[in-house]
Amino acid sequence: MNDPTQEHLQRKISQSEVIAKLDEASRKLVGGHLMVLLCRGDELVEIHPSGGEGDLPEFCRILRTNPEGRHRCLTCRSLVAFGACYRGAIEYTCHGGITILAAPAHTGATSRAVVISCPFSDTDSRSGWQLARDYVNGTGVDLRRLRAAYGRLPGRAEERIRIARTLVDIAASAIGELALQTDDPERMIPVEISATAEEPDGDLQLLLQSALFVANDALPGPDSSGNGQKLTEMVIDMISRNPGMPFTAAKVARAVNITPNHFSTLFHRYAGQKFSEFLLEQRIELAKKLLRDLTLNINQVAQRVGFRDSSYFARRFKKVTGLMPREWRNSL
Repeated sequence: MNDPTQEHLQRKISQSEVIAKLDEASRKLVGGHLMVLLCRGDELVEIHPSGGEGDLPEFCRILRTNPEGRHRCLTCRSLVAFGACYRGAIEYTCHGGITILAAPAHTGATSRAVVISCPFSDTDSRSGWQLARDYVNGTGVDLRRLRAAYGRLPGRAEERIRIARTLVDIAASAIGELALQTDDPERMIPVEISATAEEPDGDLQLLLQSALFVANDALPGPDSSGNGQKLTEMVIDMISRNPGMPFTAAKVARAVNITPNHFSTLFHRYAGQKFSEFLLEQRIELAKKLLRDLTLNINQVAQRVGFRDSSYFARRFKKVTGLMPREWRNSL
């Protein structure tokens, strides 16, 4: 159900001269525009002050032209929103070698909007591109075009990052002021999020709801049992739905600004098993489903479940099932 208050806030953000000027300043000073993520009803709305998705950096547009690439981009976007809501203003490494700054805007008693900066390439462009390439591996995106677009991203210079952080923080504060002008800001309560309008088939479970609830629990930090349990539940849900994504304990930990060891400890405590064990189990279950499709070869199955090396995939598959993938397929 659409919430008129949320729709009103979305219009305010889209029409705000302050946000538009901050977006313009971002373009001139750091090389890219700002973006706002807003929870509205059962959607996570992406607001571009400059007008639309067409103003995304070329790197992002190329990635989103492919269904799998778009799927990964939206998942990563949700992780950014989660990290910002969970831990406040953050610097997040999106798509491996891409840096994004994000800050939560207080838009009501129980909801958040998140302001995101344009992406920056790594200081070491070669290693940064390697990380980005590893992230998009298996999406089918044209790597030659993507690499050229990566080279055109603004570099992660210290001064540029400092300016971008200031602009993001000011924009987040401005959105908070806009929210106070709505008729009834207390009504801005998120409902269950199952998918965005951009993913109508529901195959991508957005994570913002969990992020909002965690952010609004007012608990002291990720060590508290409430936050640790909710973080674990969110990660379990995310991996269960998308086990083929390039998840690692380090990436999830970075999203919420805690150490990988701390995240691993929390996950083991509340899930009852290691993160790596759970991830492997989910990937093997997905592999079993894909192996039933005889149009896919073993290497394609390996790629789709998150393994770049089909030989390594085969060894891991046998460890769990007792059979090599081809043997398992032949036994059907």
